[in-house]
Amino acid sequence: MSNLSSKASDEDALATLNELLERNHKEHHIYYNNHLFANHCAHTLITVHALGADSNRLRELYAAFDKILIPQEPRVAPITEANWRDFLGKDKYYQDYLDFFDAQLSTPDDIPRVMAAYGYSLLPYSIGNAVHPLIHLGFGIEFQRPLIVSEALAYTCIKYSPYGDLVEPEVTTGGDLSPFEIFEAIRLDPAFDTFPTDLRSKLSDEQVALVKTYLDKQHQISRRPSLLSSSRNPTPLHHDHDHNVTET
Repeated sequence: MSNLSSKASDEDALATLNELLERNHKEHHIYYNNHLFANHCAHTLITVHALGADSNRLRELYAAFDKILIPQEPRVAPITEANWRDFLGKDKYYQDYLDFFDAQLSTPDDIPRVMAAYGYSLLPYSIGNAVHPLIHLGFGIEFQRPLIVSEALAYTCIKYSPYGDLVEPEVTTGGDLSPFEIFEAIRLDPAFDTFPTDLRSKLSDEQVALVKTYLDKQHQISRRPSLLSSSRNPTPLHHDHDHNVTET
């Protein structure tokens, strides 16, 4: 293939990618199958294009996704700067949040401003739905795609996880336990048996305090023998004896 033909093919593939990402943005919801599965159409198209897929391959993949994805749901109420926090964690407002962020994200140059205004404060709460909002945001920023960033922020808003409250913006305390030891201590702590299995459930004040002990003050764990001795099977999750949890 000549250089001119190759360039034309590359430009055609890019134009197709842009077209299909916009169609997915306008036509499909961010998840499907009774709201259980995330829409991976954009991830797939962006990735295979970066790996050299041509227009035909992009259209084939889009057609496959189009068969399983669901359409956008009706708008409920306009989201504004004054009320955008009022509907966090409510699935039915996805299209409304999408409209809100779309209006502010016209070009890649808008991404830093919107991230500063909304995105960074939402980051700790993007772990809902198996961290897919954060994954989606990564694609949008890495490939400088305003539509994808808008989808990711809207996705974060509707899958807003209260567990983000546990993340401190700045952690200055150091720990004297390895990550392996911390996870083992958590596994052995019976207090975690009462925690909700639904990641969208709120934690009690006592549960929040317990988790923060592990997150922010790891050095205290080694001074709490009750956390490191339990009636449970004490077999470590790892086999490296250098990292076994021991009382001090």
